[in-house]
Amino acid sequence: MNRLKLAELTSGVGALVLGVGLGALFPHWFGPTAGLIAFAGLSLHAFGMWDKHRLEAVGPAENPLWVVALYWVCWLLLAVVLAMLGVITGLIGRRLSQRRFLAQGSALPAPSS
Repeated sequence: MNRLKLAELTSGVGALVLGVGLGALFPHWFGPTAGLIAFAGLSLHAFGMWDKHRLEAVGPAENPLWVVALYWVCWLLLAVVLAMLGVITGLIGRRLSQRRFLAQGSALPAPSS
């Protein structure tokens, strides 16, 4: 690992830790938009990963097999996280609508089968 890659890694991990820390410090500010923030982070990471892979492919050196494998495993995990975000935000939206019904004194709609 050269010094430039170490600096890139340190910067990326620092940004991650800063983001997690801010989210933990101010959950009432970031809570309602947590899904959107996570999607933005996922999108930025995916673009950066794709762009770096594209730039490395132009160079003369070939990546070892384990690097290529990790690249595709990361894409698979990003797809899983994206699916989980969809499920979680759907569940949160459903709970919020149920709370609105209860706050209005209305009966909850019967679950559809």
